Amino acid sequence: VVVTLASGLEMCDTTTDGGGWTIFQ
Repeated sequence: VVVTLASGLEMCDTTTDGGGWTIFQ
């Protein structure tokens, strides 16, 4: 699941990182 925020950042729901959210610029 990838969510694009209003600021243009992308949050990726990944199970490889403790099931947390990783933020990409």
